[in-house]
Parts: sequence; structure tokens; C-alpha cells
Amino acid sequence: MSDQKTEQPKTFKDNDHGNLKTFADNLVKLITAEATVNEGSGVISLDAKFGMGKTHFLQMFETHLKNQEFECFFIDAWRNDFYHSPLLTIIFEFINYFDKNKEENEKIIKQLKTIATISVGTASFVINKISQKIAGFGHEGIINNAKKIEKQKKQKAR
Repeated sequence: MSDQKTEQPKTFKDNDHGNLKTFADNLVKLITAEATVNEGSGVISLDAKFGMGKTHFLQMFETHLKNQEFECFFIDAWRNDFYHSPLLTIIFEFINYFDKNKEENEKIIKQLKTIATISVGTASFVINKISQKIAGFGHEGIINNAKKIEKQKKQKAR
């Protein structure tokens, strides 16, 4: 997890050496328009060569968004490149974000718990159907087989 949050927030007013505030304003308009058309989340990719100022821009853009009361947080993949999976970086940043904003984000946390519960239930259902197709038995068969094995172990132990 990054420690960049201890630094003073970068703003376009103080740090915009590339005159990118207009680009940032247009990006906010794009995000807002996209949110009205597509309910939910979206993805925007920022691509440039090494050293061109992507991180610098995004740090200023994060402050810009927060000043307009957008809910956002910053994931610096470069600083967190030591994780074996990019997903871990995202998960740890989410945990860090929610840990810092517990009281303000109770509603979001409840929604995430609901989503996680639904996801686990859905995954369980799908795995059950796949195992029924491939192995000929689902969860019930696995549980029954485990019970039979446990019963056999107990009988042998006597």
C-alpha cells in the first residue's frame, strides 16, 4: 500500500506545468456524461511513455475530482508493483480506503457485503452445476461422500 497520501495534495493551480486543467475539466464532463448514460462503473485508460507525467496528472486530477465532491481514490500501480497479482493491489487499496473512511462509507460497505454474498452464492451455484455435469454430483453428493468417509474412519478406529 502506498504512503503517498501523507504528501500535500497536488492541484492544477500549483502544479500544472503542462496546462492540463482544460483536459481535466473535459475528462470530468466525459465521466459525468458517461455516468448519466451508463449506470454503474466505467473505465478510462491513460497511456503515455515513461516519464511523461501520468502519475503527476492523476494526482492533480484526484484532488480536482475530490474538490468537486466526486468519490475517488488513487491506486499507484508503480509503487505497488511488488504484489504478484494486480488484483491484490486493488483489493489492498480498497481495504485501505474503506478503513480510512469507515463512518462515511457504511452504506457502500453494506452494498459491497451484499455484492460479495451474491457473488459467493452465484459462484457456488455455478460450481455446483459444473460439478453435476462433469462428475455427476453436486454439493449434496460431495457432502454425502464426506460424511460416508468420516463414518468409515470412525468405524475403522473402533
